[in-house]
Amino acid sequence: MKRILIFAALACVVGFGTFGCGGSSSGTVTTSPYLGSYSGTFTTSKGQTGTAEFSVASNGDVSGTLHNNTTGQTGTINGSVDSSGNVNITSTYSSGSTKDTGTVSINPTTRILSGTLTEYMNGGVYDSITLQVMLQPTK
Repeated sequence: MKRILIFAALACVVGFGTFGCGGSSSGTVTTSPYLGSYSGTFTTSKGQTGTAEFSVASNGDVSGTLHNNTTGQTGTINGSVDSSGNVNITSTYSSGSTKDTGTVSINPTTRILSGTLTEYMNGGVYDSITLQVMLQPTK
């Protein structure tokens, strides 16, 4: 099964831990610093490339789609990213799924989210994914 993100990635989404979305004792709500819609590319250490489009909700939940240009497969990503950029996602293709974990960060000037995720399949490390996606303007 040749499957890759990030998200991710975060996956990019691409993964991506859980954000502190609940209220504090003062009644304030924390909004994810990664809130928004992203699109861009990913590459893997095994030479695969693809595109990722995903959204991060105010609570850090991640969902979106991936297309692996190398294998021709299209899949989905679901998971979360916490306020520190720790990513935990599942990438699912028709051939199976993987767990992807790692860390991402966003450059506030360029609006580019980037990071590296480790992809796990069948209980072991399968691949390493480099994600670079751009925050899209709100409509």
